[in-house]
Amino acid sequence: MFLGCESLTQAPKLPATTLVSGCYAWMFQDCPKLESLTCLATTTPTNNDYTEDWLVDAGKDVKDKKPIFYHATSEDWDPNDEQHAEIDGEGSPHYYGIPESWEQKKYEPKK
Repeated sequence: MFLGCESLTQAPKLPATTLVSGCYAWMFQDCPKLESLTCLATTTPTNNDYTEDWLVDAGKDVKDKKPIFYHATSEDWDPNDEQHAEIDGEGSPHYYGIPESWEQKKYEPKK
């Protein structure tokens, strides 16, 4: 949806509490100015298909602070690193977690 949107700084809140196949795949890939993202899914992705490569190169041009991922889960999501990458048939890694350069915080709805 926002793939390659170079001017996006704030993502819309992602309201789905359940992740389904392909729901957020590639959504924010190559959005270099993305500063924050809120995802209300109540479980972390267990399958690369849900969020495949969704934050690859997202937030990479943010200066003077870390981009922030707000999550509704009890634990942080897996990082985008080689240990958590899924390797395709051609040997290319695909990531479904949160870039290590991002800060993760528990989402707290405003009262």
